[in-house]
Amino acid sequence: MTGTPTERAIKRIETGHRLERLTVDLLQREGYEVDPTGTRGPDGGRDSILRRDGKTGILHCSINHQWEGKCWADAESSADRPESIDFYIFATTVNPAGIKRDRVEEEFRDEYSWRVEIYDFERLRNRLVGNNRNHDLAKEHLNTDPGRAHVDTSEFVLDNLRQQYEEIQNKKRYSTDYAACWGSR
Repeated sequence: MTGTPTERAIKRIETGHRLERLTVDLLQREGYEVDPTGTRGPDGGRDSILRRDGKTGILHCSINHQWEGKCWADAESSADRPESIDFYIFATTVNPAGIKRDRVEEEFRDEYSWRVEIYDFERLRNRLVGNNRNHDLAKEHLNTDPGRAHVDTSEFVLDNLRQQYEEIQNKKRYSTDYAACWGSR
């Protein structure tokens, strides 16, 4: 089954900056104060300072498919920041297995004593599609409307192709039968 337009659009996010803008808007909806620092890494990933409930955190975003190594490298640079970090959020368009994501979050808690959340493909998708309040963000950042019913046309297309194939085969049989009929006279 093909993905929905929103799922395909998340997978096609082409820059860390674009992913950061989407994630920042989602986090603001969830009650975070966001201060983008404007720092760019070599992969276009960016970071923002986050505040919520008197705690300070950091957001890193990356579209790098080697998300786990990038996540650790960004955390290491965050640990060197002058302000004390209470939590860490890493956004990626990659869709790791949930158990792997959970393991990495736990390893971060053990290493840095931070609350850690990885906003991977599935979490981003759930926030955009599963929460009607965020449908406008999908429209703004991804040019999709998760509130509009998605119709999977793949079965229709396959049925149409099968029908066309059968018609071609029938025409070939008819031509062969017709030629055989005239050849026997």
